[in-house]
Parts: sequence; structure tokens; C-alpha cells
Amino acid sequence: MLTVTAKLDDETFDAAIHTLLRTEGDAVDPDPADDLPPKFGSYVSTFATHTQVPQIGMKKLNSLVAQCKKIAMVDCRGAEERAVSVIRGSIIIPGVELVSVAQKKKYTLADAIDAVDFTAAAGCDFVLAISSAGAESGAAAALLSKKIGAPAHNLCGGIIAWFNAGGEVVDVEGRSVEAVHPGSKRCIGFVKPRKNIFKFGKK
Repeated sequence: MLTVTAKLDDETFDAAIHTLLRTEGDAVDPDPADDLPPKFGSYVSTFATHTQVPQIGMKKLNSLVAQCKKIAMVDCRGAEERAVSVIRGSIIIPGVELVSVAQKKKYTLADAIDAVDFTAAAGCDFVLAISSAGAESGAAAALLSKKIGAPAHNLCGGIIAWFNAGGEVVDVEGRSVEAVHPGSKRCIGFVKPRKNIFKFGKK
């Protein structure tokens, strides 16, 4: 490493290089899917919204949290998934698609978002849309940005990426749990089991 950059950590150095390239018109924001395990990253990259909606990965998210940015996390998953665990403090959208049999009216994602009270998101720096792996939340991000009035990003890899990175999830009672719903059986293999390996020493 050059002496002039010796005191820069990798993230700061990468950001500086990226800024220089951007001024030349050659830079493209790095794809956070590249930071996921290869098979998971490839799967996430197939989502229709992956290249259409701003994506943010866990590395960047952790950096923003360290900067004390106010982030409004919005959970776009269905009730079955939320019953297993949620991210503490996230705003809930009660289902991405609701159907009223009596009125024979189909409620879309836009309708569901419109019905939510987003008072808790007031004054946030940006909105973070979350689903199991990022597909549903990718579709919701633009709608959330318009509704809340703040820039919205999709969490690349969704709550699976959050869980795999050591992020806390809680049950409906607010207790920390070691479980997350993968959204589908296809995605169960993307979830890394977490175990407490701490042991007291022998006296």
C-alpha cells in the first residue's frame, strides 16, 4: 500500500477510488450482491428490481448506522414470515397483497402501503425496504419513497442477509431469537445457522 494511503481503511480507500472514477464517468456503484455468498448473490441478482431500485448491502448499512443515520426500516413480508421474527423497530406492512372476498376487491402493494401509518419514519435520512431475500421489498421501495418522502433503498439479500451478518431478530414478544423465515423452501439453504459457542471455563 502506498504511504499516502496507509492510514485509510479498505472501505474509505475504495470509496476514494470510486469517487475518482466517477469524475471520469467510468464508475458504477458496486453491486452489494457481490458481497453475498456466490449462490445467494446470483439468486438475488435475478430479481427484476435488482438493477432498477437502489440496493444497499449489510457492509454499507453498518457504515451508515455507525454514522448515526436515521433509518426507517420497513418490513414488506407477509404475516407468516413475521410470526417467526422481525428486525426490532421495523415498521410493518400487513401483507403485500390482501384480498377482500366480500367486496371482491384485490388490494395491491400500493394499497397496503397507503394504509400504513408511517409517523415513526418522519425525519428519517432514508428508508430501507426489507423482505425475505429482497424481491418483494425491491418492488415496494419506490412506493415507500413516495409515501414517506425520503430516499428508499432495498436491503440486498433481505432479512436473510441481515441474519447471516449477525443482525438481531426478535419474536412477536420482542425477545431475541435465533430463527428467520427464508420466505420459501428454495431459500432455506441461504440461511446460515447461528449458534452460541460461548462456554464457561472449567474451575
